[in-house]
Amino acid sequence: MLENHNALGFNQSRWLLYYRNDMEIVLANTSSRDRLAKWTMDKGLVVKPNTTLAPTKRFFRVGTAEVTYVITHTHTCT
Repeated sequence: MLENHNALGFNQSRWLLYYRNDMEIVLANTSSRDRLAKWTMDKGLVVKPNTTLAPTKRFFRVGTAEVTYVITHTHTCT
């Protein structure tokens, strides 16, 4: 049944149904797009010849914001 579906895979020994998540690593700007590597479930990571991939520096932005609460309570007793 799964032979006709490219998006799903099945590991029979583990009885595991999984989603095939193939990815491309690209360097892109407004005028060009260069594929540096491709990752597939079958082949793993395949890097373009003469290309070295290096991890990027982690980037965290921590910020605070001032919030003003206005509470209005209108209750009249009659």
